Amino acid sequence: MANKRFISKSILGTDRFLELSHENKILYCYLVLEADDDGFVGNTKTVLAMLDMKEEQLNELEKEQLIIRFGKKVVVIKHWYHHNKVPADRYTGTLFVDERKRLTIVDRTYVLECDPATKKN
Repeated sequence: MANKRFISKSILGTDRFLELSHENKILYCYLVLEADDDGFVGNTKTVLAMLDMKEEQLNELEKEQLIIRFGKKVVVIKHWYHHNKVPADRYTGTLFVDERKRLTIVDRTYVLECDPATKKN
């Protein structure tokens, strides 16, 4: 996993993000830091424990469409490609291959293939 990550103002400057609680703003930033090169985080319980937060706080990020959850342990940063582009010579593919197969990328944003929102576009 990389030691450096970028966070884009195009996401953090949105009303959607600014209306989050302070705790969830911090949680989102830590999830971005912990993400692999495809934007997946497989240690959400560790991140929550480190920040003294509860699993329910992930619900707000999911509700605001900032993350996509795969069960209780894995999330993906929905706007990962707005934040980061990992050079090919440094890229390491995600370990969450099955979860990645369930996603498509539309306008640099992850969308679940079964997501009804994709049918509207």
